[in-house]
Amino acid sequence: MNANLPAKLARMILSVSFLYLASLSQTHAASPTLVAYWDFNSASDPAKTLDKIYAFEGQVQNGAAFTADQGGHTGLAGDRAMDFGPDSNLQVVRVSHVPFLGAAAAQDQITIAFWQKLTQIANVSAFWGVSPSSNNGERGIQAHTPWGDNNIYFDTAGCCDAGTQRINKDVSAFDPTFDFTQWHQLTFVKNGSVKQVWLDGRLFLQGTNTAPLPSDFTRLMIGAGENADNSLQGMEDDFAVFVGALDGASIGLLAGGTAPDKLPGITVSTGPLIGAAIGSPFGFALDIGETAANPILPSTLSLTLDGSAVTASSVTKVGQITTVLYNLPANGYFPPGSAHTLNVSVQDTQGTVTPASRMFTIVAAYTLIPPSWKVTPDTSKPGFVWNYFANRDPANTGNSNARAEADLAGQAVDSTGALLPNLGDPNVVGAALAAAAPANPVNAPLHFEISGVINLNKNPSVERGDFTTVNGHTDEQEPGVPSTDATTDGQAAEILTYLTLPAGTIQMGVNSDDGFSTASGPNPRNVFERVGLGAFDAGRGAADTLFFIAVQEAGTYPFRTIWENGGGDSNIELFTVKPDGTKVLVNDVANGGINPVNDNSVTLQIDGKSMPFTKTRQQNLLTVDTGVLGGLHLSGESHTAVLTFQDTGTYSRTQQWTFYNLENLILPASPVTGENFDSYPEATDPTTAAPPGWTLTNYSWLETGASGFGANGGAVWDLTAQANDPFLNWCMIDTNTAATLESEILDNYQAQTINGIPLTNGWMSGNCLFAASDSRARRCSVGGTDLPNDYAPQIQIAVSAPFNLATVTNPVLTFSSGVRISGNGEEDALEYSVDNGANWLPAIFMFNANRLFYQSDGSYDAVKILTNVWPDVAKFPVVQDPTTRDFISAGPRGQKFGDVLATPISAALAPFIANRNDTALSRKVEAIRLPAASKKSQVRLRFTHYGSCGWEWAVDNIAFYDIAPTVAAQPRISSIAISNGQVTVQWINGGTLESSPGLSNPVWTSTLNSSGSFTESLPTTGNKFYRVKQ
Repeated sequence: MNANLPAKLARMILSVSFLYLASLSQTHAASPTLVAYWDFNSASDPAKTLDKIYAFEGQVQNGAAFTADQGGHTGLAGDRAMDFGPDSNLQVVRVSHVPFLGAAAAQDQITIAFWQKLTQIANVSAFWGVSPSSNNGERGIQAHTPWGDNNIYFDTAGCCDAGTQRINKDVSAFDPTFDFTQWHQLTFVKNGSVKQVWLDGRLFLQGTNTAPLPSDFTRLMIGAGENADNSLQGMEDDFAVFVGALDGASIGLLAGGTAPDKLPGITVSTGPLIGAAIGSPFGFALDIGETAANPILPSTLSLTLDGSAVTASSVTKVGQITTVLYNLPANGYFPPGSAHTLNVSVQDTQGTVTPASRMFTIVAAYTLIPPSWKVTPDTSKPGFVWNYFANRDPANTGNSNARAEADLAGQAVDSTGALLPNLGDPNVVGAALAAAAPANPVNAPLHFEISGVINLNKNPSVERGDFTTVNGHTDEQEPGVPSTDATTDGQAAEILTYLTLPAGTIQMGVNSDDGFSTASGPNPRNVFERVGLGAFDAGRGAADTLFFIAVQEAGTYPFRTIWENGGGDSNIELFTVKPDGTKVLVNDVANGGINPVNDNSVTLQIDGKSMPFTKTRQQNLLTVDTGVLGGLHLSGESHTAVLTFQDTGTYSRTQQWTFYNLENLILPASPVTGENFDSYPEATDPTTAAPPGWTLTNYSWLETGASGFGANGGAVWDLTAQANDPFLNWCMIDTNTAATLESEILDNYQAQTINGIPLTNGWMSGNCLFAASDSRARRCSVGGTDLPNDYAPQIQIAVSAPFNLATVTNPVLTFSSGVRISGNGEEDALEYSVDNGANWLPAIFMFNANRLFYQSDGSYDAVKILTNVWPDVAKFPVVQDPTTRDFISAGPRGQKFGDVLATPISAALAPFIANRNDTALSRKVEAIRLPAASKKSQVRLRFTHYGSCGWEWAVDNIAFYDIAPTVAAQPRISSIAISNGQVTVQWINGGTLESSPGLSNPVWTSTLNSSGSFTESLPTTGNKFYRVKQ
């Protein structure tokens, strides 16, 4: 190890990514071939959708969801669509294997066709084929349908040159009455240089773009942009990809309702589909798709690279995708920018040989990292050194990396040439572990150590860069900032670390304001041994610079980054880019591994029991899936998981955590007691709004335009309009009547199962208890004019009659919860009492994601969620003029969600908080264990809806069951063995192993091992005893 380098190691989330592919050999198909087709009709697994040709998997992510049956464009039974929601919140269907796009690129001919129905026009993308060689967001092929300006844009091979990449047109110029909120069929065609867009079978737009399709497609984002941004606000159905250009007649049939796989004259692919070759400095990767009925024979695979036969380094099959990897011989690499030809052939089980010719070009710029740069640092100190200098003298605020180097070398000078002191504050710890020693001499850098990540900002409350609270990362304070003179200009920092890297190509990045330079080498602190990797040498706002390194041999290497800020805002982030485009901060161990995980080393225990699981690997992502766990599991119950694994080197890890939301509803045939509201008529006045024994109270704004307003004839009971008297409070209403007001209450999450049966029927029927704030005033008003800062409360509270659970030992409550929670500051809460309402206990508190706060460990911050002051959450009680219903006053309660609860607020409420948004996923049978209600005869429920022009909550089928909880197996030592001076202890059912030298006065010391197996040297003297503690 070089003594001049700091003993710090930063762990990276790294992966071998295959880089830029150029053009494929060009041929033209005699007729178009259907190569991928998602009809979205199978919702058996809400997390994925498979195409009907090759079973290409689309991962349904971030709130995208299958519609209910008959939700597809035909409206027929069995037809579903993919619903991306009413907002652009990263909803997407992500397809990670895309040989069908590579096959289309080989001919520069592609047709993408689908149905679409929007909730509104916004800045969205209907699809995005990601191509690293394409500019403007790796935009290989993309369509805005439309953008917010009502233009449909069709981009290929980047953006946005009108001659080579983009055609676009305003839809209103084509059809002023065109309504995007209805179902329409859209088709996008590229036939060589000719591009077309068709709407409902009519040619809408045609133009010429000369750039061919790129051939380095790495993924397809359906319903969103490159990184799931600008996601579609609406639905898509029957998404199909053809190799070749459909003609007008075929497109007309699609618009007329013909399914893509039923088009006459169209070939539905059945043979192997050979994708693009994705090149890296050390080899290439190739995906081959196969149909279920006609698999390929891997033994027949033939590869010829640049005229010479080569043998694949690995051939791996996952599902119907075979991935072929080829690595060059040891220490071999392709030169930057070099072009290569790959000829491939493979035979299928029907004896047909499929050949293909693919060309790829290596990225034009990368830096080779040779094995001679490897070091052996102290790996016990993960993190970074942060050496810092600051002085805002006008002579020291220029934007240049040379200025930063001078500052860090103690050579910062004023206009007269006099040395400038370091005014960085050693006592501002920020993201560092501790304060720095004062600068010595006064112009020397301050020395801090950072154990976490480099996601630094001079003012973390104003987030900048790629990593913010929006994606689960919080900006941290730059150590030493602000300076002792309270300024933040004239900054320079040196960031030193070691990175443990796998062999292969890695994309790195720096987001900075202003300049930076990153280097490696045998000793990157020494200018003669420093090799630059990436830099930006000027002033700028927070922006990325990306660069590639090619690591010949896995190992640990020294890295140095310098950074500078002349004035104004300042920030810096160090990250890598995974093959799927995800950016990961360097040393963010929680989001990935260092070396590849040894798949066979993984073990998993839940609640002390070893779990069987399946393992699925997609590039650097290893997914461990237990499937549905048997027995009753309630989402509000906590579970403890212990995961152990090793990498292919010497690193091992045991991770234990507590989690919730494990759900499997196995219920007895009949409940002990309950309420389904069907023994009573629909409410006709306030006295019949709830069953006998129930009490209803409210703090709701009285609508000036409602039929109950005195000027309109006094109290009128009208169940057909939500701004009227019945909906000041909870109201017992027929579900069919309620559905005319809010149809979503009958649109439940149909993938939920009870006793293994999907909940497609029996969701709600007859009467339900209904509370709503939709269609009611958002703001208070005076004389018909809304007030800007006073929100109209709709607060409805229903307390049930007592339920007698005197014979119930283990009470479990279930009910149909037809909830929609908007982003307009809304809460839907359930509490329970076991003493007839004298005291209240938590059951579930439901919020939209935009009203949730988190602790540093990822758990909910219950106190902040319930006590945070929200300006757009209504105060109550509200006082109105009895004649005009004009606003007089409101408060003192409100603006805090906890103000409507009867349960005392504390951090202990975190497990009872649940995220429920405005999708069918939130409308489900809630099942909650009520332990305090055991053997109690006066159990009441308290339902609270707190909104202000939010949405609604329908409750039905309240039921109580007696179900004993599952008892977790206790940990126990299963064997102790001694061999060659080593003792090995093995145990089962979880827990952590501890040891003690004796038992009379034991001193138990944790081994910190929860893996189930532990080996250490035998004690040289005395005894040692072991135990396992949960």
